Amino acid sequence: MNGNHKRAQDRYLRRIRLEMVDAFIVGTVLFRLGYKSDSALQKGGQMYRHILVPLDGSELAECVLPHVKTIAVGCNVVKVTLVRGVAPLHIRGGMEVRIPPEERQRLEKQSIDTARNYLEKLVESLKDTDIAAQSEVLYGDVVDKILDYANNNEADLIVIATHGRSGVSRWVWGSIADRILRAACVPVLMIRAPGCIPGI
Repeated sequence: MNGNHKRAQDRYLRRIRLEMVDAFIVGTVLFRLGYKSDSALQKGGQMYRHILVPLDGSELAECVLPHVKTIAVGCNVVKVTLVRGVAPLHIRGGMEVRIPPEERQRLEKQSIDTARNYLEKLVESLKDTDIAAQSEVLYGDVVDKILDYANNNEADLIVIATHGRSGVSRWVWGSIADRILRAACVPVLMIRAPGCIPGI
């Protein structure tokens, strides 16, 4: 099999996998495998050493934590990192440009501090199970920052809820989870939030 044919076949198989993701996401748990887990198995190494857990500050998104605890303990995970993304201030219609720079900085700092305090409380709750947990607030485009953090810090599993906050913003978080699923180079475990409607 020549190189061009092999690359074409890989692209085709990738498209099929993504279509399968779309078709079977109605289940409770969706697990997309990645190349790192395959190489770890081939080398006889530890499957998961660093789990990355994106959260949005909601109880719905926190439905992943029992799964994270079970995997971390069962797989002797070295480290669990809880992350929360904080996007730059944006108001519909670009109205944020009318806010004085000092006030924008104050509002963004407030969002970052709120996210940091939220994550620190969850980290404390994980320490009761002897899991080595830490937290990180990521400022910027949420998806890009999560993926960059995963790549730069050798995360080998991302665990994320399919939906977060209730109301309109739950669809925003669902879009974030979907983008992470499709773009991440490591395995992604997606957990359906309690009370979800099948097919949505």
